[in-house]
Order: sequence, then structure tokens, then C-alpha cells
Amino acid sequence: MNNLFICYTPFHLNMAFSIIKKMKYKSNILVYLPSIGNKKNKYYYKQSKKYYKITYSKIIKLSYIKDFIYIHNLAKQIKDVNIFCAGNLKTMYSRLLLSLIKHNRLCTFDDGVGHYYKSPYFSNTKEKIIGRIFLRKNFYYSSLLSKVKLHFTLYPNKNIKHKTIKLDYNSVCDSGIYLKNSNKYTLFLSRPFSEEGIMSHEKEIDLYKIIIKYEEIDYIQMHPREKSNKTNLPIFNDLLVVEDLISSGCINKLIGFSTTSLIIGKILKPSTECIFYYLRNNNNLNDILTSFNIVRKKIEFNHHNRLKI
Repeated sequence: MNNLFICYTPFHLNMAFSIIKKMKYKSNILVYLPSIGNKKNKYYYKQSKKYYKITYSKIIKLSYIKDFIYIHNLAKQIKDVNIFCAGNLKTMYSRLLLSLIKHNRLCTFDDGVGHYYKSPYFSNTKEKIIGRIFLRKNFYYSSLLSKVKLHFTLYPNKNIKHKTIKLDYNSVCDSGIYLKNSNKYTLFLSRPFSEEGIMSHEKEIDLYKIIIKYEEIDYIQMHPREKSNKTNLPIFNDLLVVEDLISSGCINKLIGFSTTSLIIGKILKPSTECIFYYLRNNNNLNDILTSFNIVRKKIEFNHHNRLKI
């Protein structure tokens, strides 16, 4: 019987491959549902296909009605599986598909670092209206948590309540080309502040200028939702995810706003120097950031609404 992996990001694809390699699973189905149709998503999906018996992919969130129909049609083709494995079990897409196919075991794997601390997203089990409309109660997120048999993780810790299996990180892509280069770089990870409405485009540019002034940075890697590079830094290989760049050994310093990339960077290469810039303090994050020796720097606005660090 087949095992099914439902993934939403390139990091998920790498985690699923790491599970397949660790557990030696032979007959696997991939359902890949990215929310953006960029080069990186297409590249990682293409590289993943050789490890699966059957693969399906669709860009989601363009039309929820079409997504709903797609999931139902997908379930009719798959019908039943042995293991249903998801990085994000909470999202409606995972639970809708789960509710429509027969499965013997339910497993999860790291979505990022949301399983490493009490993240607001995963700790909130209140069911949204859409879930109450389309799902039976036994497929509410709060109900499913008790049915998870196993969690695959890069970092076993007390916040993961299920039985865990520790994974070695493996990528579907070959980043070995960078191992031949002895240079070590400082990489800046930007964030779509203006696109998310957190700050104006002008203020975001000023923020990046200040950070670049304080830190010696070689390259930038933009967030997938950013529309443009708001710095004068060159982009460092926009096909590979940060985790793969770190694994290759070419990054010795990581600076940015992404706790996922910084923490996983430390897990993969403890010698990597990581600096976390933040707007608001998160007490739930402080302990884990401290445990990984990640430096924290707060971004503040003075009474003239000017940025300072």
C-alpha cells in the first residue's frame, strides 16, 4: 500500500525525502500544494518527482472553490493509503484530503520551527468556521492531534507531545557545487514587510539600509512573497532554500527576520553565526533562541518615527 506525503513548501519536500530515506519507504505518493508558482517551487518539485511513484501538484489559494474541487477529485484517485504524512496538519487542505481517503496511520513532520516551541499557530486549536462547515468533528484539528502516531523531526524536544523519530536533513537538490568554493558568505534574509502591510515601502528600505550599514553582508535571499529586491545587495542563488545553502557549507553568517531559517541553520551547522532582528518581543521564542546562541536585535522607532537598532 502507498504512503502519502502532503507538502506545501520546498522545505517540506526536503523533510519528506529525509523521511523516505530514513525509513526506506518504497511506494510513495506526493501531493505538493504551494501557494506561489515561482522558480524555486517548480525546481524542488521537479527534483522530488523521482522519489515518488505518483505525484500531484497545484498552486493553491487562487480560487478556494477550485481548490475544494481539486482535493475531492484527488481523493477519488488516491482512495486509500497506509501512512498519511503532513508537515502542516492544521491547514484545511491537509485535513480535507485526510477526511476523504482511508488511511492506516497519521504522521507529521516539522513544518519549520513551529513544533519546537509553543507557537501561536500550532497551539491554537479553535476550529474556524470553514472547518466546522466542511469537516466532521473527528477531523477538527483538536481531534486529530490525539490520532497522530509519530512525528519526524530534526530537533526532538519537550514541546513535541508525540513519539518522535530524529531525522538527518537531506535535500532533493544537489548543493554540492558550493562545496568546491572555499569562500564563506554572510547572507541576509529579507521579509515582505510592505507587502504584508507591516510598514511602508519607504520605511522598509530605510530598515534594510540601517541593517546593511551595521552588518557586513555579501548577499541577500528574498522572501518568496517579496515583489522586488529593496536593497543594493546581489541575490544569492534564488533557486535553493536557505537550509540547503547552509548545508553546503558556503554560509558562515545568517542575518534576518526568519526564526525558521535561523534556528534550522543552527541545527544543521552549529558554527553558523545567526542574528535575529525583530519588531516585537516573543517570550515563547526567547528560550529557544538563547539555547541556540542566536543573537537578538530589536528594531525600534524613536519619537520622530525614525528607525533605530
